[in-house]
Amino acid sequence: MSNLESSTLIAAAIGVTVGVISVAGMFLYQQFIEKRQYKVRNHNLELVNQRIAELQEELEALRQQQKRKKRSAAANRKHTLSSNDNTYVSTENDVDTFSTAGTDIADDEFFDCSDTEDATGDIEPRESESINLLEVELMEIDAQEKTEERIEEGTYYKLQDLTKLHPNNVDVIWRFARACYNYMNHFSDIEHKKKIISKGLEACEQFINVENADLHKWYAILIGLHGEYLPLAEKIKNGSVFKNHVMIALKLRPKDSDLHHLLGRFRYEISNLTWFERKVATTFFSEPPNASYEEAIESFEQAEEFATEPHLENRLFLSKAYIAISKYEKAIYLLNEICQQPVVTKQDLNVQAEAKKLLQTYSSYL
Repeated sequence: MSNLESSTLIAAAIGVTVGVISVAGMFLYQQFIEKRQYKVRNHNLELVNQRIAELQEELEALRQQQKRKKRSAAANRKHTLSSNDNTYVSTENDVDTFSTAGTDIADDEFFDCSDTEDATGDIEPRESESINLLEVELMEIDAQEKTEERIEEGTYYKLQDLTKLHPNNVDVIWRFARACYNYMNHFSDIEHKKKIISKGLEACEQFINVENADLHKWYAILIGLHGEYLPLAEKIKNGSVFKNHVMIALKLRPKDSDLHHLLGRFRYEISNLTWFERKVATTFFSEPPNASYEEAIESFEQAEEFATEPHLENRLFLSKAYIAISKYEKAIYLLNEICQQPVVTKQDLNVQAEAKKLLQTYSSYL
């Protein structure tokens, strides 16, 4: 196992217990966030701010449209009254009971509920406005996720409230699952961690049949975390659940580098099982999880292909998989690349430290 296990590390898809079994599908999501905040934060925030400005213009246009409809409806009623009542003649100076002219009530405070058709027409822009406001909130949350100023507790509770206001919105749900992961990392109490993880899992399970890559991705990650606190047999079963949801997410988003890395880690750890560990696994499964180093290499290489920036952790495990099948030249090349990359996070230092140790051990194999 790598020495990279830490509080920021997504737990094993199938856990480690007294050295009996070590099947992991671990994912250092925190590492990606820290790197992105240095390289793409300003660009992303500019795009978000631009989109927010566009949405605000759309909202203002909707408000103006509502005002015009209300004024038109009021004018139509006044005209109808004038036509039906010969004793009443409407003038510009008149103030009737249907007008807000000359009162303290503003145009946008006038609501017409007497006409069913008008009222129904008014609902549509209100619903659209609500959806646009939610979109703005989610974009702001995503933007904050990529900055140093992100506050996990505030995001967690904000999204928890949004799940209650929008219980059928899958985009709210998967972001809440992500917030559960970020927030639980701030606690050392196991019971509190389990409670937060369980909330994220329960939220996702309501939409488990929905085809949404982010939902299945974050459900898989929380499944892995939850496995830390389960008995051995359930941990092993969790591995299959973990893999299934990673595969579903990959089917929906085949160019997601993170998902390929997750699958690669799972396959690598399965391949790395000892004979004894495999025998233990067969006591729980008629067909225990199976994978090869070649399959792990395929996943890690795809993660490299689709990565938008250097992913040192992925390269480290790719080099370890090459070492496992005696392809030392490729492994050494990758390890040298890792050592030459600029360090952005503390985790990068750990990766480079392990790469240097592997170089010392295997350089003589060439």
